[in-house]
Amino acid sequence: MSLSEESNKFAHDKIQWLLENQCRIPVRSTTPIHYYYKTSDTLIDQADYYYQTNQFEQSFILYSRYITLFVEELKKYHRDFPNVSINDRERVKDIIRTKAFPRAEELKEKLKEKYIREYQEKQKTTDENEEDYSKISVSTLTCAPITSTYDCSQELITNSINSDRNFYGRISIPNDITAKFIEATEQNTARNIETYGILGGYKKNNNEYIITDIIIPKQNDQTNSSNIENENEEEEEEIFKYILNNNLIILGWIHTHPNERVYLSNIDLHKHLSYQMLIPESIAIVISPIFNQTVIYSLTYDIGIPI
Repeated sequence: MSLSEESNKFAHDKIQWLLENQCRIPVRSTTPIHYYYKTSDTLIDQADYYYQTNQFEQSFILYSRYITLFVEELKKYHRDFPNVSINDRERVKDIIRTKAFPRAEELKEKLKEKYIREYQEKQKTTDENEEDYSKISVSTLTCAPITSTYDCSQELITNSINSDRNFYGRISIPNDITAKFIEATEQNTARNIETYGILGGYKKNNNEYIITDIIIPKQNDQTNSSNIENENEEEEEEIFKYILNNNLIILGWIHTHPNERVYLSNIDLHKHLSYQMLIPESIAIVISPIFNQTVIYSLTYDIGIPI
């Protein structure tokens, strides 16, 4: 395979990796569909900001998320999609037709050129190093060849993405948020019950969000359990009604560990993914009063291997 063919394949594979791994927002049918429509305005605003500041990869990801959310995910997974108003449908179609799709296609071509250039530059450096090494005269011992199944192109893909990963905007957290949440959950903590809250706030400008509210929903009265997944739909509807009525967006979540140190479980990671795919700046705060620990978590998007 020629260098040109190799670099084109690398660029194609990397763009496909982004589309398959970074551009699908998990959809919950119990989340009011109008919340997705409201929050998506923030998504498109952030994509516009990255586009205007020449942050091509970040902008491409967010435009693609917007397109995928409305063209595929909601239509396929949300039971209330047929009930969306004509005005909302037409507004989203217009954004996709006039902005999101053409810009995503434009950015795809720019990224393809960028990835081809990166691959060829790296290959040139590798070839030069090998040429320099071949000029060194040393005694050698001939050994049987060692083969590897490791795919170097995957290293290039993840390393290149890793170099661009710090694109998240700023998120401001009130100084007293921990103290207030500990006080509000004191009785549950004394009974060894985890408590879960949703972080609400608003977008201050193109690159900053501010947390203003903690919404604590009704929860299961179980030791070490703050799993809202089991709450009934009426209670979840109340949460989103409050969020929408107060013109808030969800910026993550917070919960306590009454008798453990702080960490995110597998369930927690999946829960947080649904927040962060919609608003990349979303955070997860975990508090352990007994160990006097508070940690803020955010998922990186380039770690792990495809399965």
